[in-house]
Amino acid sequence: MSIYTLDRPDFAPIVINYPSRPLYGGESIVIEIDSGSVSVAAGSEENLISVTGAGKFVNALIMFKPDTSLANTMSLVVRIYLDGSRRVNLTLNEIEAWIGHNLYNKLAGATATDYYYPDWINPIITPIMGHYDSTNDVIDSYYLMLNFVMEFTESFTLAVYNPLTTDIVASCKALVGYYP
Repeated sequence: MSIYTLDRPDFAPIVINYPSRPLYGGESIVIEIDSGSVSVAAGSEENLISVTGAGKFVNALIMFKPDTSLANTMSLVVRIYLDGSRRVNLTLNEIEAWIGHNLYNKLAGATATDYYYPDWINPIITPIMGHYDSTNDVIDSYYLMLNFVMEFTESFTLAVYNPLTTDIVASCKALVGYYP
């Protein structure tokens, strides 16, 4: 898990000076946060990224390595906490519904080991790719894009909950801006 504290460096750009007080946009200086590979034990929740301070979540790419069936993969949960309160709690199945289960249907009908892509994506929240392993009949990687703005004053946490009986691995790359 990656933990970051947002603090204004001396070189932060001034967006506007009103009234003699600098104001900053959350995208003025954006940092990339990489969680690395995080093991999520069966029946538990793990934070992929955690940020303290005031800022703005801009977007993220989340990768799951479930090595399990498609039905099990769809039960994994993405959770976002703003200022200590849970604001997002979506299963991958619910996220698939945003594109009409387009990627799900391709993975469900897959017979060959390969990467599968949806025919269309939602520009805000969408699965973007999955890899089917025909040898073991499992989904061994599943990618999800989050592209929306969420502002926070104290903290931001992106977590994954694993309701399965087997462990999974997840990782995340996110862009987060801040307000000094």
